[in-house]
Amino acid sequence: MEEESCHIPMPLLGSSFAVGSCRKCAEGFLNEGDRDIALGEYYYFTGRAEMAARTVEPYLDSKEMAHALSAALICTFANLSRGHIHLAQFAMNEVSKDLPVLCREDAPTQSRAMAAMVSTAASVLLHLPIPETLPLESYIRYLPTGQQLWAWYLLAHKAYLGENYERSLAIVDMALSMYIEVYPIAAIYNHLIAVMDLMSLKRTEEAKEHFRIAWELAKPDDLIEPFAEHHGLLQGMVEIFFKKSEPEEYRRITEITYTFSSGWRKMHSLETSKNVADNLTTTEFTIAMLYSRGWTKKEVAFHLEISVSAVKKHVEIIYEKLGITDKKQLKDYMLQ
Repeated sequence: MEEESCHIPMPLLGSSFAVGSCRKCAEGFLNEGDRDIALGEYYYFTGRAEMAARTVEPYLDSKEMAHALSAALICTFANLSRGHIHLAQFAMNEVSKDLPVLCREDAPTQSRAMAAMVSTAASVLLHLPIPETLPLESYIRYLPTGQQLWAWYLLAHKAYLGENYERSLAIVDMALSMYIEVYPIAAIYNHLIAVMDLMSLKRTEEAKEHFRIAWELAKPDDLIEPFAEHHGLLQGMVEIFFKKSEPEEYRRITEITYTFSSGWRKMHSLETSKNVADNLTTTEFTIAMLYSRGWTKKEVAFHLEISVSAVKKHVEIIYEKLGITDKKQLKDYMLQ
């Protein structure tokens, strides 16, 4: 546990704790601000966006920069899930406002590392034109260990977005092998990126193993939010693992996916004036991801355990909804 005088952004995300004791960990921080931020993280990662936002909102204007940045990140993502786009934009503006202070050349190295992590998170995960004022690669070593693991996830996600799947997977493999202690939340995110990479490389069985490990880390603490955030990018794994065997978990993850994705699309369109896949169901989005990455209709059908004719029908509906006519246009659309 961090001492009271040492404040770090997203303290729960960067904590090592026994699987099943996430809430206890969040409540165990000695400093009230750290404890409230950690509880806000706990509510967010367990799919309770409204409680998350309500818990951390008082810290948006905190003089303690780690608390303010954490509150801004949590509020941004939580308000996307709630459909409160203007509140999400306000929180994101708070991040942008604080970063120049942290990035000054005379700022402490730890502050610059914090700025590199937060700005990279905002730009990579929200796909918004937020400048990465400092290269995260150069500052990871100055972050606490748990935050380092999540920072590697951010860099792996960035490589994934650039379609550098092998590089992204190498970053994840290296990161997961570096640390002896278990940092469950950061590890979940890394395993899910590995799933995304491996599915894009058509290494399905390896992807299933990473997904299984991620769920073993998440289930005892009900940490379902990361699965909802990455649902479509996981390219059918949520359906394979949950739709039949754990229908209640599938329902909850799907509901969070819809609300978060809807909020993200609205914010993205407002900020960039670009359209993104706006009206696809989760199944359609999954099929669109697989098909746009070179999977055949037969391969998609086998993976999702549905008929080839069902896949063909879904593809027709996807093309109609997106106003496109071929796979190349679909790939361009899904990369937006």
